[in-house]
Amino acid sequence: MKKIFTLIIILLSFSIMACCAEVSPDKEILMRTPTIDGKIIPGEWDIFYSIPEENNSIVTYANWDSKNLYLAAECNAIDNFAIMVDLNADGWTVGEDNYLIKTNENGEIDILKVVKTGDNGVTLVSVVVSQENQIHAEKSLVNGKTNIEISIPATMFDLGKFSMGNLNFNLSIEAPVTGWSSFNPNDITDNTFGCKLVNYKSSSLEPFSIEFFLTKQYVVAGDTLDGKVKIKNNSKEAVVVKELIMAGEGLCEDLVSSSKIIVGEIKPGKTFEREYHTRVLADTDLGCKVLGCEIYTKDMKVGGALRSFQVINQAVFSPYVPKPVCYTSDKVIRLGVRVISYSDKKYSTGFASVVVPEGWEIEGNNHNKFSIKGYNKYVDLIFRLTPPLGAVGHYKIPVVVNMGDTQETVICDFDIVQSK
Repeated sequence: MKKIFTLIIILLSFSIMACCAEVSPDKEILMRTPTIDGKIIPGEWDIFYSIPEENNSIVTYANWDSKNLYLAAECNAIDNFAIMVDLNADGWTVGEDNYLIKTNENGEIDILKVVKTGDNGVTLVSVVVSQENQIHAEKSLVNGKTNIEISIPATMFDLGKFSMGNLNFNLSIEAPVTGWSSFNPNDITDNTFGCKLVNYKSSSLEPFSIEFFLTKQYVVAGDTLDGKVKIKNNSKEAVVVKELIMAGEGLCEDLVSSSKIIVGEIKPGKTFEREYHTRVLADTDLGCKVLGCEIYTKDMKVGGALRSFQVINQAVFSPYVPKPVCYTSDKVIRLGVRVISYSDKKYSTGFASVVVPEGWEIEGNNHNKFSIKGYNKYVDLIFRLTPPLGAVGHYKIPVVVNMGDTQETVICDFDIVQSK
């Protein structure tokens, strides 16, 4: 196995290559800069999400570079658009780093900042930006479809550049018949989409087609990532593929070991399949990463594909509240924490304890232990609490989870209301 540490260039240059030399890392592989001219052309954008309709299907697109976030949409007609931006990816109603960008009744673009006004409420405050930091939007009619393309500069938010690992956003458009898609700006809710612009990309020259799969969307540093690549010869003649190069990136070097796979002759209409296994290095940072592959014949590169995955903690903790609404007649309230394991190799062990509010009592031991291993396996640690007589209202009870050197607090939210 030859180790290379390279970023796979999916926008293929197709230049003639005498051999499969190492490629200098290109840390902007996840970035693409579309031309904002109101015309969505093939290969210019990556699909964000689509909404099938019988007579008016809606397709939205997203890309980014170091200076701008780019969004686009295509459907029969577009009356208005709305964009939510959550700069720290911590929730639409959390903090003061969230913005709503939308068209108003005059067709102009309003920029509104979300300001928290309590535990459950937000207020929208108008923001004025300088002329050089304005949003650029273009709209036109292409093949009977309305196209709109938008670029949002990072400087509009007083940022030097966007940090895509910490940015959530959502795009919605209003069509004359179908109304708002995906998000209604008049009903702000916590439904921003994570910025995963490279879920899957594939490109190849005829007669080849390539598919690339990963068995896991999430992986723990130090564990093995498994996948499969398929190369199909769509022609009526045998074609010789010299080799298939697999490599990992993700905006950091030395993420995973890379390898060269000898392929050989692929007969007409046949598919070459090969499983791929690689260990994600133990010191890999958390976040979205990408694994890719390139196909070479004797003289040139003829195809490639990218598939993203997420490097996460060995265990993830979330509140477990079986009854988010309880009654004053309930003598016991059950709550706790769900521990989800994402490691096939290591046991996640530790304990959880609940911080009992004043006047409340706990039944049994306030020290629930856990030991769990396996991908997407989980265990629920439940505590039984007795509230004081007459307790009514909204409660937030912390549960503290300890695992090794890590301590994390999750909050269990629930309401107690008068019995019917």
